[in-house]
Amino acid sequence: MEQSRLLFESRMLRAGYLDGRAGFDTVFHENKVHLAITLDPGRRIRCGQIAVDGGGAGLSGSDIQRLEQEWSRWEGEWLDLDQLDRARAEGARQLQQEGWYGFLRDHIVLDIDTGRCRQTGRAAMTLRILPRNLSGQLAPHRRGIIRKVTVDWKATELNAYRDTLVNGVHWHLPVERDLRPLTQRLAVSAGDRFSPEAIAETRQLLRSASLVDRVDLEVSPMPETTEERDWPLELKASITPSPRRLLRLNGGLTSRQQIGGEAKLALSDLDFRRRMERLSLDLQVGLETIQLFANGLDEGNSGGEGGVSRILAASLQYDADRILPFAADRFPRSNRPRSRLSLTLRDENRPKFSRTFLQLALTEQFIENQATGSRFELRPMEVTLTASRLESGFAQDLEELGLGILASTFASRALFATGASWWYQPPTRSGRPRFSLHLEAEAAGHLFHALDPRNPSETDIPIPSLFGSNSAVEVARYTRWVLDARCDWPATPRFGLHARCFLGVAASTIPGSAVPFEKQFYVGGANSMRGWRALGLGPGRSDATLQGVRGDMRFEANLEGRQFLNDWVQVAAFLDAGNIWMTRPEEERPDAHFRTDRFLSDLGVSAGAGLRLDFEYFLLRCDVARPLRMPGGQSPTLDGWRIHPAVSLPF
Repeated sequence: MEQSRLLFESRMLRAGYLDGRAGFDTVFHENKVHLAITLDPGRRIRCGQIAVDGGGAGLSGSDIQRLEQEWSRWEGEWLDLDQLDRARAEGARQLQQEGWYGFLRDHIVLDIDTGRCRQTGRAAMTLRILPRNLSGQLAPHRRGIIRKVTVDWKATELNAYRDTLVNGVHWHLPVERDLRPLTQRLAVSAGDRFSPEAIAETRQLLRSASLVDRVDLEVSPMPETTEERDWPLELKASITPSPRRLLRLNGGLTSRQQIGGEAKLALSDLDFRRRMERLSLDLQVGLETIQLFANGLDEGNSGGEGGVSRILAASLQYDADRILPFAADRFPRSNRPRSRLSLTLRDENRPKFSRTFLQLALTEQFIENQATGSRFELRPMEVTLTASRLESGFAQDLEELGLGILASTFASRALFATGASWWYQPPTRSGRPRFSLHLEAEAAGHLFHALDPRNPSETDIPIPSLFGSNSAVEVARYTRWVLDARCDWPATPRFGLHARCFLGVAASTIPGSAVPFEKQFYVGGANSMRGWRALGLGPGRSDATLQGVRGDMRFEANLEGRQFLNDWVQVAAFLDAGNIWMTRPEEERPDAHFRTDRFLSDLGVSAGAGLRLDFEYFLLRCDVARPLRMPGGQSPTLDGWRIHPAVSLPF
């Protein structure tokens, strides 16, 4: 009880109640002993005038003046020792960021004069800046400056090492190691002011390199000279590499329409050509029961039952710091160029048709600013060759139903595309809403058709087809835009609200030709409008003969609340709204294309709930949902709830 009483009085004292008293007593009543606690806080004291004494500390006059301005805001505030301690720590951290090496919170001492505070209600305070203590000898603080930078590659195998000096950096590397991939990851160089932020950024950039498993950074003072005004420092980075080859086997559930599964095998060489370039081979196989088209396209399949969809894919990907000569040495240090060259072969065998495409793409991520959360990617080259094989009678069914534009989506195409993507995610404080934005633009065929004198609708090129004999394919021409905005608000440590707004538009500029199949949009499924199966909604308010196809425009808005029941069980409730549309009006399907006057009435709305098991390294999810409103304002006619098992969060 005595310890508890002292603790109560100590807390009142730290909150500014200098005469606070706590009393503990026992009271006997009806054969029971009751504990009676009385608190008498008395008068609470405010902060009085604050003076800053920096004599002998070595800080400049401007630093002392800035401290006086920052601490003057405490005058008149309630005396709170805990808040004042945090202010001392923040002041020491800010001075360290400005280059004062070795400056600690203990070098800032706050003296509180309580002699006359009971009469005035205010306590005068003095903020004293203490000099540094070097082995018992007091000396003024000095700004640190990096005089030497050393990078040491730790040996993991018996290799010959070499020591070299390049651009003022001392390198200790294996003889065959190329140091160029590491030079662009140093945010600190000899002659820079001491900056904890730059040192932390250097560690993060080195850690992000292929083959790097661990990075240890050490800052130590160098021998001083009397003529130097700054404190000379040495920054040493010790890099521990990881194994060069990684083999990963991943599997998961998919539920675009029915439950299925997929497996992925990845083999990576993280040190290709001994330059920390990454070469990866990814293999994928998937099986899924799928219903591609609804009633109306197959009279013999009145029940709308589908078949088995099979996917086989292989991708070879090469990552390096830079492929295109963008003069990376001239970029600011916050910009980190990186290139990715990929070759992908994918074969899809779906009900009523099969499709194969071969793609060669170059992605150049040449601007990345981690301080502002901005990242920009340019795809200067994306060459894709596609080939479709429709079952006998399927194309004729499309034509008889007046779906000529739909039939053109399955045509074999050649895509010569360029694109750009921008991600923006500004840093936020803990507990504040987090916002992210993704913008993407892509265009294909415009340069080709500008150079080819033929009419775009008659433009085709002969290729040695991978899918049969030599054939000619049409050169596609289209533009495509995507906007994806997201907001996450962690209202409490265990509950958060999450929202997404997606808008995508793709348009072909060749009359009578649709956007290629892979570049169109669809909604429904585990990660979209969860009240419908994948491709089970739209376009527009069209009937069942068009459900199961893709559209040229997609709008979707999602709102989801997630509550953790414990560290690994999570429940969620969500609301989805959206649809897809065609951008071109067709007389046969007047309700499929987008019109601004009926945009809101064309939106489908669904709601549901879900259970998630978060195992940190992966998350299992099962959502159940049902439609609340069909496009056109119609009441839903679907029976029961739709179940969507999946892996990872929907957004």
